[in-house]
Amino acid sequence: MSDPGTKWSNALQTWAIPDEILNQSPTSPWVHPPKMFRASDDDPADTPSMQAAAALLGTGGSLLDVGCGGGRSSLPLGSALTTSVIGVDEQQAMLDQFTEAAAA
Repeated sequence: MSDPGTKWSNALQTWAIPDEILNQSPTSPWVHPPKMFRASDDDPADTPSMQAAAALLGTGGSLLDVGCGGGRSSLPLGSALTTSVIGVDEQQAMLDQFTEAAAA
């Protein structure tokens, strides 16, 4: 049996988009449009996933959102339950949206 890291690496390779397809794409399929992840006042805050996250989070702690996008998932939780929300994303446009939404 292989170690988990090797197993995960092999699994990712089988899911990869072949280079001949990637090379024909006008844009990268690995980059998400920031506007899809922008937080807004009309985002539902009482979804089953929000309820589960709130139950696990408790109150007064810190929340780390990896792949935070514009904060659509973490900021509604953060405002009511945490002392801090930390957002991490590889796209600067997503981080800019996250910062803007957090400030608002």
